Amino acid sequence: MLVDEIDLHLHPAWQRSLLTTLSQVLPKLQFIVTTHSPLVVGALQPENLVVLDHSDAQGSGCRRLPERVHGRSADEMLLSPYFGLATTRPAAVGASLEHLRLASQHGDAAAAVAYLQLLAAGEGLA
Repeated sequence: MLVDEIDLHLHPAWQRSLLTTLSQVLPKLQFIVTTHSPLVVGALQPENLVVLDHSDAQGSGCRRLPERVHGRSADEMLLSPYFGLATTRPAAVGASLEHLRLASQHGDAAAAVAYLQLLAAGEGLA
């Protein structure tokens, strides 16, 4: 059975358990699904993961990544090679953090304090 974006419109708790439940309930059926959900990917064993790469020049290709992801958090998944994000923070916050980090490395104590305050504020949002 082919299912595109299997996680679409599902509560995060269901995203984590959906494929395991489907494979238990329908053991003789093979599922090929796509997803952009780190919760779905983090619930899978590596032998069940294939990454599709798109290149305008050569079309699409499939590859397996050696990194084990089963059981990782959504944030860890998003920062893994499967999703390839450098940060999960909004771009403006990431840029501010980087600017403050660099300033604090050059001895700006106020920038170091602002950096820690911005990190603490972000932790409170989680």
